[in-house]
Amino acid sequence: MLRTACSFVFACALAAAVPVAAQDAAPADLAAALVPAVPTAPGAPLAPKVSRPAALVPLYAGFATLQALDYASTMRALANGAGAEANPMMRSIVKNPPAFIALKAAATAGVIVVGEKMWKKNRVGAVLFVAGANAAMAIAVGRNYAVR
Repeated sequence: MLRTACSFVFACALAAAVPVAAQDAAPADLAAALVPAVPTAPGAPLAPKVSRPAALVPLYAGFATLQALDYASTMRALANGAGAEANPMMRSIVKNPPAFIALKAAATAGVIVVGEKMWKKNRVGAVLFVAGANAAMAIAVGRNYAVR
């Protein structure tokens, strides 16, 4: 059941990334007045504005949510005595909740920083990187919640 819930959260994060277009109702002369004139040579192409892929922000939010779920599920499993931390490098950190929260926050910030730097050079790679991080966290959270 909880694996299904984690999969649902992941699927919702991906579905929320669908771009939506709105109709432009502004008159052309008003739009021209609002856009500053850029001096260019005659016939010189304007550099296209590159924007962040629409999928990234929901993927960032999903990753932060999965980090919070990982924290909660790990602490629950350890408090119940039902499980033990499988990662030997994390065993000492999970015993100290403030350090564990700080590590989770740093991991989230790290994924966001790398994703933001990456999309400027490789948009598809950035989305795949953050989606892969989400998938890895979803698996970890699903395993944590499976511990009874």
